[in-house]
Amino acid sequence: MSTDIAEFISARYDEAEALAKEAGGYLNSGTPDELVIDLSRFVARGQPIATSAIVYIAMNRPQDRLADIKLKRAILAEHKHVKADWPHPCDFGCENCHYHAEYGSMGAGWCATVRQLGTEFDQHPDYREAWKP
Repeated sequence: MSTDIAEFISARYDEAEALAKEAGGYLNSGTPDELVIDLSRFVARGQPIATSAIVYIAMNRPQDRLADIKLKRAILAEHKHVKADWPHPCDFGCENCHYHAEYGSMGAGWCATVRQLGTEFDQHPDYREAWKP
C-alpha cells in the first residue's frame, strides 16, 4: 500500500486505462445505437440487462474514459508535490497550491486538488482516510 496519494491515484488510472484499452476493440466499433442493440442480447443473473444500463454503457465508451484519464493525469501533473522550503506542518507541499513568493514551497501536505482526485477511488481497499479532502 502506498503512502503517496499521487502514486495511488496514478495506479488506479493505470488500471482503468488498461481496462478501457482492452474493451475498446469491441465497444468502440459502431455507433452507440448499434452497441445498444448488441448489448440488449446479454443477460445478467438470468435477466435481460435493463435498457438504462445498456444506454449508460453505450454512452461511456472506452475512448471517452481514456480521454477522461488523460485529463485527470494532466491535472495531477500540474499539482506536483515537492519538499517544502518552509516545512510546517509537513515537509512537503504542492508546487502550485502551496507556493508563497516570499517563503517558497510551504509544507502544507497534499493539496485539495489531489485529495479531490483521490475521492474517485475512496472505496478501494488501499485508500486512506487521511487523504479525504
